[in-house]
Amino acid sequence: MFEVPTELQKGNSLTELPVREVCILPFPMTDVLLQGETKELCLYEERFHNLFEKAIEEHAGVVAMGYIAPPNGMLQGMPLCEIESFTKMKGKTGFGNMSILATIRAVGRATLLDVQAPEGDSMADAYMTGWCREVADETPSGDENLIPIHNELADKCESLFESIVELKEKIDLKEKEQQSKALKQGNDGKESGLSEATIRRMKLEEELGIDWEDDDDDDDDYDDDDFDEATDLNSALKRATKIAKSTDTQGYTIVSPTSQAQSQTSIQDLTALSWAYFAREVWGDEADESIILKHRLQALNTEDLSERFTLAIAMLMEQQNVLTKKLEKL
Repeated sequence: MFEVPTELQKGNSLTELPVREVCILPFPMTDVLLQGETKELCLYEERFHNLFEKAIEEHAGVVAMGYIAPPNGMLQGMPLCEIESFTKMKGKTGFGNMSILATIRAVGRATLLDVQAPEGDSMADAYMTGWCREVADETPSGDENLIPIHNELADKCESLFESIVELKEKIDLKEKEQQSKALKQGNDGKESGLSEATIRRMKLEEELGIDWEDDDDDDDDYDDDDFDEATDLNSALKRATKIAKSTDTQGYTIVSPTSQAQSQTSIQDLTALSWAYFAREVWGDEADESIILKHRLQALNTEDLSERFTLAIAMLMEQQNVLTKKLEKL
């Protein structure tokens, strides 16, 4: 049992999740992690080694990512991450004689209630801990009446996502046509808008019949089920959904589906899908970073599945508008 500070016990009801102590690793807001996402860390400093040991020995390998909010604050919402794997390496680092390479994965969320004074004998080995309460969706997962509503919102997201996929395909086709046109202009000695080196490379590829986009089609060494690398938006979304579902620690009330609800997506799959739309793996370099980051930070603090889907719809509509304007300019 944790010895919760008296001031944090006031006003807590028995229905609320318990207050827990957690080790906090500081990060910039741009590094926000959502359900199932991972981040690789290299810990050099002694204070982070001490934090790491405490998390392993006392907190079952769970740490929190604390997002620094300028000038001197920290966001209340933070991911709870499991230390998935780690390796200790000896060697001089400038801070000491050892470094720790670790991978953390977001498996939950928490609200920061209080930050404790740094632990350690000196500032060099002091690290941050705090008191937090785990956050879970408030929507009762056993309420069958809400599932149709969630499914309608999921269908809206799917429609917008498919529209984005189509826009992206049209943009890629336009850009390819422009490159081909530029190459022909280069052959005619006209201004092509491309560097000479690029024109020479494109000419060589054309002469050799090389098409990099078809490269993967000739590789039959992997079965689709065994090699599910995310090569486009659709496959990336499916992969992100599977990861979010497999790492969800919230738990659900399982109910017997009625004949009307049998064709609908389950609450588990809907929750995973709601996180997948915000996954960096899905968007990569295909989206406006400011749009994605803004909505990722907001999604971190959602406690209702409908609210998260509504937020995803807003993000998808913004991204759709960006791509529409880009296509119009081509």
